[in-house]
Amino acid sequence: MTFKTATSPAVNALSVTPSDTVFFDPPCKALYVGGGGSLQLVLADDSIAVLFAGVSSGQFLPIRVKQVLATGTTSQNIVALY
Repeated sequence: MTFKTATSPAVNALSVTPSDTVFFDPPCKALYVGGGGSLQLVLADDSIAVLFAGVSSGQFLPIRVKQVLATGTTSQNIVALY
């Protein structure tokens, strides 16, 4: 049995340091935000950065993300779920 499909639950988690140059490979399944604020993200199938403003502390974002940009991101304690 494999847990590595796009719709399966996460089996790994990594702390995220926002960066304007580093991409996730592969894209993560979701993000957890420990400290609220804004996230400037590049989604898995899009080359355009999108701003998620007003993200609450303790919120899960069930979106596939390939980059968390440093520019525009004020949220803290971000965790990528794989």
